Amino acid sequence: MRVGTGSGISVCEDRWIPRPTIFKVWPPRKLVGDVLVAALLEEPGRWNEVLIRSNLVDGEADFITSIPLSFSSWKDSFLWHYDKKGIFSVESAYRVALAAQIEDRASSSWGPSSWQKRIWNFKLPSKVRVFYWKACKGILPTKLLLSKRGIVNDGSCPFCEKRPESVDHAIWGCGRVISQWKACHFFSRLQNVCFFDRRRLC
Repeated sequence: MRVGTGSGISVCEDRWIPRPTIFKVWPPRKLVGDVLVAALLEEPGRWNEVLIRSNLVDGEADFITSIPLSFSSWKDSFLWHYDKKGIFSVESAYRVALAAQIEDRASSSWGPSSWQKRIWNFKLPSKVRVFYWKACKGILPTKLLLSKRGIVNDGSCPFCEKRPESVDHAIWGCGRVISQWKACHFFSRLQNVCFFDRRRLC
């Protein structure tokens, strides 16, 4: 849902967080009962950051406060997240279904990813935890993801231009990135715990 006045959106029950594929508030949370998003607004067009950060974990609060608001009293409305204009189409639904099928196959190979939920308990800056969570979910704005959503035409890596810029390639696989990793004293230990195929490195 797109936030307008927030009077028609439940904080805990409705899908309004711009975070595929859940779109809901991530537990743990201190909010109880059917609290409306309107209660999180300090005034029209402005989030109550103090209230949000005191009731939600840091990563969740960052997501919420990054949602743009209108100073006009627009009504809450539904939108389709997987289209730039928010309009549902069979073509976009097909792309989402295909991506979900690929993800299901990958998850069945690697096992459950419940460990990702512990990210929010790490003693790290919130922006690091958010980045880590996005990387684990494969939703960092890489060129490959942007090309799949029709935002850019070319999804190849801008540095090596040899492979698509996926999350794995951007963090581990590109030759320019690997040269930086090798400068770290703990790179040899890192190689032993990273799930990447060394034969695919540029």
